[in-house]
Amino acid sequence: MKFKLKHKISFFTIIFTCTILFASAQFVAPAFQGTNFLSKNLNNALDFDGVDDHVLTNLDVNYSVMPITTWEAWVYPTANDATWRTIFGIEDMGWDRNLFVNAGWFHAGYGSNGWQIVQAKLNEWQHVAIVYDEAGGKITFYLNGTKYSLSPGVYSHSSAVKFAIGASQQTGPNQFFKGKIAEVRVWNTERTQAEIQANMNLELTGEESGLVSYFPFRQGNPNQTNTLTTLYDEVGSYHGTMTNFSLTGNTSNITYGKVEARVSKNNLISYLDAGLVRSYSGSGTTIQDLSGNSNHFTVTSPVYSTSYGGVLNFNGSSSTLSIGTAPISGTNKRTIAFWVLPKSFSYYSVDNFLFTGATSYSGGVFGLWVNSNNMLNFWGHNADISNSNLYLKMNEWNFIAITYNGNGKITLHVNGVSSSANISLNTVSNGLTLKQYLNGSFAEMLIYDRDLSPSDLAYLYNQNKSKFPPPDGLTQNTAAASAQAIKAAYPSATDGVYWIDLPTVGPKQVYCLMDTKYNGGGWMMAMKSTQSTTFNYDATYWNTANTLNPSDLSRNNADAKYDVMNYFAAKDILALWPDIPNVSSESGSIDNLTNWSWLQNSFHNSGATTTLISKFAASPTQVAIENNSTGTITFDGYGSPFSKQSGYMFYGFNYQGNASHKVRWGVSWNNETDQNTNDVSAGIGLSARSYSAGDAYGCCGSSTGINRSARVEIYIR
Repeated sequence: MKFKLKHKISFFTIIFTCTILFASAQFVAPAFQGTNFLSKNLNNALDFDGVDDHVLTNLDVNYSVMPITTWEAWVYPTANDATWRTIFGIEDMGWDRNLFVNAGWFHAGYGSNGWQIVQAKLNEWQHVAIVYDEAGGKITFYLNGTKYSLSPGVYSHSSAVKFAIGASQQTGPNQFFKGKIAEVRVWNTERTQAEIQANMNLELTGEESGLVSYFPFRQGNPNQTNTLTTLYDEVGSYHGTMTNFSLTGNTSNITYGKVEARVSKNNLISYLDAGLVRSYSGSGTTIQDLSGNSNHFTVTSPVYSTSYGGVLNFNGSSSTLSIGTAPISGTNKRTIAFWVLPKSFSYYSVDNFLFTGATSYSGGVFGLWVNSNNMLNFWGHNADISNSNLYLKMNEWNFIAITYNGNGKITLHVNGVSSSANISLNTVSNGLTLKQYLNGSFAEMLIYDRDLSPSDLAYLYNQNKSKFPPPDGLTQNTAAASAQAIKAAYPSATDGVYWIDLPTVGPKQVYCLMDTKYNGGGWMMAMKSTQSTTFNYDATYWNTANTLNPSDLSRNNADAKYDVMNYFAAKDILALWPDIPNVSSESGSIDNLTNWSWLQNSFHNSGATTTLISKFAASPTQVAIENNSTGTITFDGYGSPFSKQSGYMFYGFNYQGNASHKVRWGVSWNNETDQNTNDVSAGIGLSARSYSAGDAYGCCGSSTGINRSARVEIYIR
């Protein structure tokens, strides 16, 4: 269970309009202006003076609330005296859950006693983690990923206080820690040794399962004068109150930590993150600027989804993000970068994505636009078009940046790759808007007062891309564009039910064939039929956006039709015949299957895509893949199971040459050289005998085939 107190709203069914206004006076340079953008790119720590500094939270980590819990932190002890100095815990006079340093050793309280574990190193960063499992009779401690175990037996305890950092709470806050603490994490699960080792040197994204509370100490300016008194929990609402810190200099104050930050803070003048509760709580009218520069965003009618830790969703018609005052102006160097997942654009014109200027484009503005091939382009003065040769990944997350060197030059960047196009900015203007024509999701925006280099942007992309993996289709909030997209991103995906984000209707659960034995995999079930007449040639299922038993998401023997057939524009089509076994080693179009198969790649206009109900229209176009008067057929999916003749032969889609032997996908035969008295039909959607699928033999053939109705499953990709 993830303790992330945000309002959950459906990811794909929402509509919102948001306008964002900046206080322009806050667009000033932060203190750092060095040549190395990446220097000191660390999350902060908090220095405790060992006298009275402490942080109290409202997080209950008692055994009754969290029977199993894991706590983590980076610590830098500076005292080696025989004094109990608390890292964190809920000690209130009973050896409650607590982690201390005493006389150079790490100690843990576990409810009825204390455990002297291993020596601590002074004046050195080290990672600590402790797992409490009293019901299991054990506690486990990790120092820099090395495991130490104690099995004191089953016990229970209770503390009257909440989670504290840097102090115990017996007889009031005391037993104060001396040194630095960073990256405090509380989980309601047992973290394994492998999980601890894999993540202790990384800043978390906030999406991790079981993460209850996370203090990465992002706020404040290291070793400078600070005024903050709240230590923010970035994934929950368990903020801590900082007490007795002097908040100046390099002691008893915010200072540099140990873990490298996901987002570099140098020259950062605005930072929005819909996935962090301190930036956006999931409701309300304000998105907080996390840079410390108070460039807060005002939001109108926000719509929020918990997918990817938290995103705002655009509907393609009215949703916008906008800045009232330009972050690019005059000689000010700027970088504007953002993470966005585009699904589609309402139209393809120069102002469909991002632009600066007034509320509509005019001769003095510039911006980015996306063409029908998904290429990101620059435009200026309503006429100066420059192709970037950089392409967006549709239905996946993209890191897009525009840099301005303060002297008229613009550079575009997508997913760590920079455009070589030479783009001149002839007019700077006010205002910045992420346009309403985007249908998709927005997660983060970063604005810097310097033009980041290609290597800087590649660094930011690589630091953060793990937070935005391609949709895996395992949940509605991570619905993928297709089964083929899932297969490409996750090659080990197995056959089964996945969420697919279908055009028009949004996320639907779909049965998918992922096994590479099916011509590489990545297939989505469009329909299936038992030995029936449900899907005969004239059935409206072929040309109407209806469904049949859409909740039957299996390969069982039943009739069903899905929205995949109605709305997904496909290139390839596959038929599997579950009750037609292979013949010797031959199994139709795809070898080595146990049942017969038909495969037609690029089934529509040499690689073009179409929905099946468009292909099989009410007044369809007959499309012959093979059509001759000799009876010679090379379609390897035809094979021996089906009836054969010599003479006239058709194989393809929507055969209508003989009214008694129409076929939606399949073959029609006659032993003469014309089609006036066809004797054999085979395939899917037959008028002969009204079969949904099968083999209808009349006479005069060289093979009678199976001569019956048959089960079929149709897949597309």
